[in-house]
Formats: sequence, structure tokens, C-alpha cells
Amino acid sequence: MSNARTRKERNHSPVPALIMAVAVFMSLLSLAARAATVSGFSVLVSRLQVSLPADHEIKFVTPSGVDAPTDTITLTFQSDYDLSAIEADDIDIAVDISPSTSSCDGAFSDKSATSTPAAGVWGAAVSGQVLTLTPPTDAALGEIPAGDCVRIRVGTNATFEAGDGDQIINPSAAVAHTVVLGGGFGDTGTAYTFNVDSDQVTVTATVAGGGGGGGGPTCPPTCPAPSIFNIRVQNITETEADVLWDTDISSTSSVDYGTTVAYGSTVSTGGSTFNHSVHLSGLTPGVLYHFRVRSTGSGPEAMSGDNTFTTLDATAPVLSNIAAVDITGTSARIVWDTNEDADSKVDYGTAPGPPYSSTQSSATLTNSHSLTLVGLTPNTLYRYRVTSKDASNNTATSVEFTFMTLDTAAPIISGINVDLITQSSARVNWTTDELANSTVRYGLTDAYGSVVQEAGLVANHQIALTGLAANTLYHFSVSSHDASRNGATSTDQTFTTLADTTPPANVTGFTVTPSNQQNSLSWTNPADADFAGVRIKRSTTGYPATPTSGTTVYESNGTSVIDVGLTNGTLYYYTAFAFDSSGNFASGAIDDGMPFDTVAPGPVSNLVVTPGDSQNALSWTNPSDPDFSNVIVRRATTGFPPTPSSGTGIYNGSGTSYLDTGLTNGTTYYYSVFARDTSGNHSGAAQASGTPAATPPPAPVCGDNVCQAPEDSNSCPADCPAGPPPAPVCGDAVCEAPEDNASCPADCPAGPPPPSGPVCGDAVCEAPEDNASCPADCPAPPAEPPVVPPPQSEEESIDAQTILYYALSRRLELHRDASGFFRILTNRTLSIVVPSDAPPRAVRSMTLNFGQGSFLFSRAQERSSSRMKTIRTMSCRSRSASRGTARSTPGRKGGMFRSPAPWSRSIAASIRGSSGTRARTCRRTPSPREPRDPSPTWPRKASTTSPFPPTGIGRAIPRRST
Repeated sequence: MSNARTRKERNHSPVPALIMAVAVFMSLLSLAARAATVSGFSVLVSRLQVSLPADHEIKFVTPSGVDAPTDTITLTFQSDYDLSAIEADDIDIAVDISPSTSSCDGAFSDKSATSTPAAGVWGAAVSGQVLTLTPPTDAALGEIPAGDCVRIRVGTNATFEAGDGDQIINPSAAVAHTVVLGGGFGDTGTAYTFNVDSDQVTVTATVAGGGGGGGGPTCPPTCPAPSIFNIRVQNITETEADVLWDTDISSTSSVDYGTTVAYGSTVSTGGSTFNHSVHLSGLTPGVLYHFRVRSTGSGPEAMSGDNTFTTLDATAPVLSNIAAVDITGTSARIVWDTNEDADSKVDYGTAPGPPYSSTQSSATLTNSHSLTLVGLTPNTLYRYRVTSKDASNNTATSVEFTFMTLDTAAPIISGINVDLITQSSARVNWTTDELANSTVRYGLTDAYGSVVQEAGLVANHQIALTGLAANTLYHFSVSSHDASRNGATSTDQTFTTLADTTPPANVTGFTVTPSNQQNSLSWTNPADADFAGVRIKRSTTGYPATPTSGTTVYESNGTSVIDVGLTNGTLYYYTAFAFDSSGNFASGAIDDGMPFDTVAPGPVSNLVVTPGDSQNALSWTNPSDPDFSNVIVRRATTGFPPTPSSGTGIYNGSGTSYLDTGLTNGTTYYYSVFARDTSGNHSGAAQASGTPAATPPPAPVCGDNVCQAPEDSNSCPADCPAGPPPAPVCGDAVCEAPEDNASCPADCPAGPPPPSGPVCGDAVCEAPEDNASCPADCPAPPAEPPVVPPPQSEEESIDAQTILYYALSRRLELHRDASGFFRILTNRTLSIVVPSDAPPRAVRSMTLNFGQGSFLFSRAQERSSSRMKTIRTMSCRSRSASRGTARSTPGRKGGMFRSPAPWSRSIAASIRGSSGTRARTCRRTPSPREPRDPSPTWPRKASTTSPFPPTGIGRAIPRRST
């Protein structure tokens, strides 16, 4: 498998030529297949120079798939590969998700992978020369379906999980190296990669000055962009730096740089070179710079990605905002800022320094510094200074500062008492031996639950408690903290509020709303501060007078309740008594309500309408509801009556049938039947329709001595005995035997006799008509086309010495080795040019054999000064040597080429071993599908009378062969 990339550019050659851009990439060779051997096993390496790091992309089609956690996939690299830097985040695994199988041409979906497999997550690990991929712990059938393509990436191309971009180091020997596929999933395979001594020129060639060939092109039709690699920065100072890189072709040098990825500044050097160096000056010390490099050869410009470097720094940090904060009796935190990232150190002690008795430090580089000093003595004066050193070892030290640690003795609480006690409030009092804040925690138990605080520092403390319950025992304790946060808390204390004898106000808006077997009650509670709830009492004999009379239906602090399970038609009396937290009840609010039935009965069933003569007979089945009263039948002629009051009422009763008479035959009548209960609730409608009609006469009875249609002598000879057929009636417009034109011209009018025999011109070829006697009816058959035998011709070869070669944007003179092979550039473009006068005579097609691939070429296109014009494009086919198949491309026309346009085709080929790929001659192979031109002529040079210039642009249509 090989890859090819073609760029379309103007061909500057003045001579028509066969142009072939061959993008050669190092690839692999699959071993012969065996049971469970993968197909399409490829290893694509980003860089093939020995001993250098490179990315690997591995693809294969698995015939077995992965269906269980034990179906591991292993890749064993030959012993001279260095995989020591590879970790899980440098490895991606993905599966082809396109509908087609057995190919690697579709889109891929990445699998999650970490160092250890888990549910839904693959494991990726490297041990020695073996890279192992372990399926998820919950892997099941179809984790990787059989026939799908698997893609594994190792290196900086592994982007699914964020990693540090480690790569495999290439072997040190420039020979073929193996990668072996295996593991628990059962498939196997072996691939080869070929390493080379250098990424630079591996072609034995001489660059011809001036383009060669008498002023020929300095660049093939597809000039490549330079390949940029080995980017580095050297000689970095505070304000200067040198940026260096290499390219595979001689090209210009430019660097874009700045403090962001927007860059903003550019430096370029004159001339063209393979090894580039650009000097940057006027930089700012200690600053991170972004940069990218650009190079242009004879084709498009190449541009690198973003890179960075940091200039040196010789200026010490600037210290500011130095302070001691969060001071306690035994600790303090020293903070300060610097104008750049630097480390942190505090020297401190109780005596003036330096030296100081203690040091605290942190090596972390930051511009906001904080160090906590611990183990200090309370209420003591400390002296300190701070020091910061930046990444360039520039150091700054402050002057001496001081701070005092806090007092750690807690206040002493005394004189606790409670006064100003009412039903809902009280005041708590106490004293302390030093200024402190005030806190009271209180509640119904010694767990308290409520708190009141005052932050002011005082010696005499007073805290008022409000919102208390009357006649209630309260627990409380007091706390005080001084300015140094030293605190003291008293033991549990108690007091009791005064009793409450005042009832709350009544509820308002007390309303009873009746419905089926229930009454809904609602109200608004009073606004009293000590309101606790509402008790609702019920009676059927009158309004309950006290909170203890009648039946209790509700007691809580809500605002509504539904009283259910009542008897419809019975009047219920209600009184709502509001009460407070002391158990005092209001006088009560009253209302009443009588429940009633709101549930409709079930509908009638089995409603049937039977039409008759001027009448419809209705029947139905009444519902079984215990409160069923009667049915109502409504009638209309425009549709079913929707309600018990629409249409015409024809029946109201408890029966199960009704005869609706006096109707009009042929008119459809629509009926709706409604059931009604004793409360007047109506059911939904049961509906049916009927159309009255007159009763048809009885059918004739054979044997009643009456011959009545449709009886006849055949169906009922008893009633209709047989007799002679009736004689034809002249004048009935039917010509019946023995009537004729003479006996009854009214029924049988006269006319010409029909012709006998075939009629020429009636579009029917009948005997004895033929093409000679009647060509209108019998046209002559089309003549058979003559059989033209396919042209035959011997294969002829082009002199290999006439072929021109281009690489690195220059004309090259290649030299074959002793075995007749060329050494071809790895990862570079080689263009092959065959002059138009090289073929010995006019030809229809040319074939180039390149490695194992055979390629059939078509004419290129001519370019005029204003537009591109296609010159009778011929069919071309690309044949795979291994498969023996051919495929046609669009644009085929018969006939011979009469233009000096060049032959053109791009192919992708593999390099075998270190000798490269043998470039063989183009051969003339006639197409079996096209007739031979009786007088072929191959133009050997550009026609001076041609309206098109003699230059050509070759279109590249690569075909890969295994």
C-alpha cells in the first residue's frame, strides 16, 4: 500500500512530454495470507531517518474481530526499536465506522484508552518491544466487528487522550525492520518498514544548470512545498536569540514572532538554503515568545506550527505589599507580592537580625507569596524579613518588619441573671473580666437551637430574647470571646416565661363548599404572634358551641380541609376555633353545607335502531346504577343530538324500547339516548341511526301458476311453459335473422361489402405482402453492421535515455546502479518526463510499469493564454499487476490524437529494500476496444500553427496496488 499527493501547477517546459508525479512514501509489505491473517496491514512512519523519533500509524482489517476482554491486540517491534518513552497517553486506537467493510478508507471512531482497562475503556501498555492493547472489562460480541479496519497511532499523532507526545525511536540500521501483529484476538500479520541513512537526498543525481534540456523547466509540473524539520532555538540572551531549521529543498528563510500566537513581527534573510538561521534582536528579558518559521522554494510556501522560547532575565524581583496576617497566639501568615514569578523565604525571630533564629521557605515560583509561621509564643513581638529569587537566580530581600502574637487567655464570666421576663420575652445579663463579645444560646432543652449575638466588645453584657412561648421553661448559656478570639462559655441555666391568658382572634373567611359526599372547608388564620392552630368541630343538629362539643374533623395550622364520607342531602354544621400556644381558644367561626350527588349514571348499552316502513324501532339496556331514574331519547336529521336538550325529544321514561313512527322513508334519523339519575345527573350519549324504507314486494314463488319476472321457462317451467321464440320485430332497430335489407331496411340498412385479402397501407404486413409489393406495410430490415476486427500491434519500447527526471524542484540526471535500479527520495516527489518525440511512431496508449503496478496513461490538457481546453481526452486505465484488472476513467473518445499534448498520469509506488523502485520504460499497448487508425501519426514537436502553446498540464489520478 502506498500514498500519493499531487499539486496542480503550471508546467513551464516548452516541449510536450509524458509527465508523471510519483509521491514515494515508505510503506510496508504484507506477508502471504494464512488462517486468521489480517489484510491491508500497513505501517506508515512519519520519519524514516535512522535513530530519530517518529510517529507510527498502523492499520489492518481484522477477519476475527474483538469480542471479549481477553481478545488482546499486540504489536511486537523488532529489537532495535526504542519504545522506552511510550506511555498510554501516547497511544490511540480507533475503528473504521463506515458502512463498508474490509477496507480502511472510511471515517474512524476513537476508543477511550488508559493505562488500565475498565468498563468502556481500553488498556494501553508497553513492555520491552511489545505494545499491548487490552479490551474493556465489559467487552462483548462486536466490540470490534469482524471485517472492520483497526487504526493504531503511536506518538504525537495520538490525540484522543491528552499526552506529552513521546515517539518511538527509529532503529540505527538502514535496513528493513519488522512489526509483528498478534494477541488473544487470534489474528496475525507481519509488516516491514525501511529506514534510511538521511532524510535528505538519497538520489544519485547531478542538478543541471538552467533547468537542463535547452532551457527546460526548473520545476516539474507540480512544484512541491519545502518540508520543514529540526526547528530549534540557540544563543538565547536577555534580548536576542537565533532560530534555526532545515528543509529538504533549497528555500527562503522567514520567522514570525511575538508574545502571542498573533506574532506581529517578522525577520527574513536573503538567499535560498537547506539550513536556515534567522537572528532575532530587541527582545524583552524574561518573556515567553511565540514563533513560526516559513520557507518558499520554487513552489508553494511551507509554514511550521507554533513554537516558543523564553529570553533570559538578569533583573531581581520587586517586592511589595509585605504584611503579617492571620495572627494568633502561636502562628502568623506572612504575605507579599513580586512583579515576576519567584520562590518564597521568610527569616524570623524575637531578636533583631540578621541572622534570624528561624526560616520558612517554598521553592514554588509565584508572584503572590504566602508562608505560615507556626509554633510561636503568645503575646510576643517577632521580627522578620522576606526574600524571593526568580527562575534566573536573581534575588531580592526586604528590610525588617515586626508583628505581635495574640493573647490566648479566655475571659472570665460571672454574674449571670435573667430579668424583664414577660409572656414572650426576657433579658439575660452577665459580666466578664475583660472586653469581649456577647452570645446567648437558648431553647426548650439543653440542646438549645436558637442563638442571639452582639459583636461589640464590652465588660457588662445584656442580650434580649423575644418571640418566646408563654408559661414555658427555657434553657440557656452565655459565651464571650475577647479580641484574640479566646472564648469562655457558661454552664446551662434556666428561666420560665409568664403564663398567657389572652385567646387569639377568630379565623376569617370561613366557607363550606358542598359536593358529592363531601364538604370542602377553607379559612384565613388570625395574625396573632402566638397563634398555634385551628380546631374544627362538626354536628348535624346545630353549630358546635365549644371546642369540646361535636365531632372533630380538623386540628392543625393549615387553611383548608375536605370533610369526606358524608351523606348526600344531609345538612352539616361546622365551627372553627382558633387557639394559641398557651391553649387559649377563640369564640369560633361558623358555616354549614349539604353534600349532593354529582356523579352521572352509566350510559345505556346495546342501543339498536331497526328501520321499517315510515318508522324506526329503538331498543336498549338501562344502566345498573342504584340511583338510576329514567332515559331521555332525542332525535335529529342533521346529526346526533349532543345534549339532553338538543334535537327533538321523543321519549322520557324508564323503559327499554320505543317505536318512532310517522317518519319519512329515505330520510336518516339520528338518535341520542341519555341516562338520568335521581339527582338530575345525565350520562354520556348512546348513539345510533336508522333510515325508514317501504317494504319491497315479495319475491315470485315458483309453482303459484303466476309467471312473474324474473321467472322464465328455464327457471320455472311450471309457471312459465316453453313456447316458440318471438318473431323479430321490424322497426326495433335490431337487425335479426331472418331480417335483411330487402325485408326490413329500417333495421338492416344497405352498405358496401368489406374488402377481401390484405390491404396495402393498413400498417399490417400480411401474406402475400412483402417489401417489394408493399414497402409501407413491410419495410426492409436494417442492414447488419460490418464486423471490424480489433487492431493488432506489437509492443514497442521507448529509449530509457530520453526520459527526464525532476526532484527537489530541479532537473536531475539519475544514475542507475549495477542492478539497473534508481535510488528514489523517501517522502519526496519524483517527476518523470518523456519528450513527445520519444515514441517511435504514433501510439494510442502508453503503459508505465513501476514496481508491481502497471499504469495506462491518457493525453494531458493544453493551456491557452485565456483558458484551459481539453484535446479529445482518451480513455485511460490503471492496471494492478497483482489483480490483472482495469478501470476506465471518464472522457473517452474514439479516434487518434492529433495534438502535441503530453501523456500524463500520476502513480503511487512502493520502495523495496534499499535499492529503490525500478523505473521501467513506457510501452505502447493498443486498446482492444478502439479501432486502429489507418494512418497514425505521432507529432514529434509542437506545431507552429497550433492555436495552443506547446505546454501541458498532467492530471494525477493515482491507483493503489497491493
